[in-house]
Amino acid sequence: MLNVKFRKLQKTAGVSVLLVQWIDLRHLKAQREKRMLFILLCAFALPVTANRCSINGWTMETPDEVMGREGKLVVLYCKFAHPNREYKGNINIIWSEKQTQNIFFKYKNYLSSGTYKNEIVDNVGDRYRPMGDPRKNDASIIINQLRTTDTNKILNCRVELTGQAGKFGCPHGQIKIPGEE
Repeated sequence: MLNVKFRKLQKTAGVSVLLVQWIDLRHLKAQREKRMLFILLCAFALPVTANRCSINGWTMETPDEVMGREGKLVVLYCKFAHPNREYKGNINIIWSEKQTQNIFFKYKNYLSSGTYKNEIVDNVGDRYRPMGDPRKNDASIIINQLRTTDTNKILNCRVELTGQAGKFGCPHGQIKIPGEE
């Protein structure tokens, strides 16, 4: 599909010049589709082994190791299940470093005007964003611009349901950047 834009330019020697700009919308759509495919491939290109934690009706699964390239994005996969299947309240997703317990990314999923929305509460360095849908038991996130300082960090994924519904966390595997140790 082509979209045509017409813009009138200045009069030159008494003649109006009309610029016709052709925009191939298929090209723009193809770019968006390629970007989405890349993100999905990152999400599903997981290591063979995974950490699986389970207690009191809660279950969480994260990979043992995530490989990434410096300067690129990487997906931190975190799937969970909780005992309260009909839960409609707020869900907090909290990612922290295991060694220091410092929170580097936290967001809240809540109901607003009939739809669930994410509100980012903490985003150290503005490099993180939600990828998964907490309502579908997915707390996965994306790190933009992976840094060599991210190498060998062990991260924790924690899910909190407000009220008496509880909370649960599980360590995520290490981030590895080839050539860095």
